[in-house]
Amino acid sequence: MDLTQIRPEEIERVNREHFDKVAADGTYDNHPFVEQVSRQIAQTIRDVYPFDEQSTLLLDYACGTGQISRNLAPYTKKIVGVDISQGMVDYYNQRVYNQGISQDEMKAFCVQLTGADTDLDGQKFDIIVVSTLTYLEKIF
Repeated sequence: MDLTQIRPEEIERVNREHFDKVAADGTYDNHPFVEQVSRQIAQTIRDVYPFDEQSTLLLDYACGTGQISRNLAPYTKKIVGVDISQGMVDYYNQRVYNQGISQDEMKAFCVQLTGADTDLDGQKFDIIVVSTLTYLEKIF
């Protein structure tokens, strides 16, 4: 199969459908190895970026269930997660709600960013993180 012939819209559709299904079955966060790797990734990001819990605004791009967000939350003022999977966004926001965290501090949105100044109402961020643990699924 020539992957260059696959349209971006098809890749996006398949990706969204996969992650909506994974979110619905509720097992995405149940692997201790995934949590361990998420903590290590977050620690590496903290080693590089000087977080300030009073001012740091973070965008978690392709946030999934919020593994990285949850590990960085104590060091930020606000985290906005974005993902194209509504299922993942719903899972993310439910976990935030269950932990009693205000949506003013941490919330995810189902959106496809375009690079326009109007994306996310023009919000600006101090740091943008993207970390995908998708490939780890294949190990389990």
